[in-house]
Amino acid sequence: MKIGILSDIHGHLDSLNKALDLFAHLQVDKIICVGDLVDRGPDGDAVVEIIRKMNIPCVQGNHDELAMRTQDFLARHLNAGLPIEPLTAATVNFLSGLPLEYHFEWMGISVYLAHANPWHDSTRYIYPTESRSVFESIIQITNSEIIILGHTHRPMYIQIKNAHIINPGSVFANYGPYEQTCGVLHLPQIRFDLWDVQTGQQLPLSPTQL
Repeated sequence: MKIGILSDIHGHLDSLNKALDLFAHLQVDKIICVGDLVDRGPDGDAVVEIIRKMNIPCVQGNHDELAMRTQDFLARHLNAGLPIEPLTAATVNFLSGLPLEYHFEWMGISVYLAHANPWHDSTRYIYPTESRSVFESIIQITNSEIIILGHTHRPMYIQIKNAHIINPGSVFANYGPYEQTCGVLHLPQIRFDLWDVQTGQQLPLSPTQL
């Protein structure tokens, strides 16, 4: 089974379409999204419409929650002269209904999905350089073999004994060596591959053993 993983699309329709085309080429069986569908890019409504129409399970990111509450970020961007229009009521309604987390079980393997962390605290970023104790706490809280997070825009693959903590990076605007990435999780063997959205090429990302 192959699971395509998206995160941090941030309103960029072209990048989302390229990621979806890549998943089609790789023949993934299911697609999931780790949140932040909107903000920063001009295509928030279109991105949400694709996620909705394709029935892609998605958790609520901090930018999705901000749009739901106030859309203050739109005012900031408009003041900066960026070409972003207010989201439609239908888009905001969809974002407001996104869950904070998902629990899946595929092929007898438990998978947990949340945007920033299992505490749902957007001020807390989980980077690959975290201590072993932080990762152990995440594993204990989620009680899952595979934990998939987003938020940092930094690809990550941490393995502690039989648990795997994964971040596919960002479909748009990564903060690190790669620009735009997505991932594919292979089950039941539990292998995670990182892919470049723009080139369609696999990128090196070996699991860090702690």
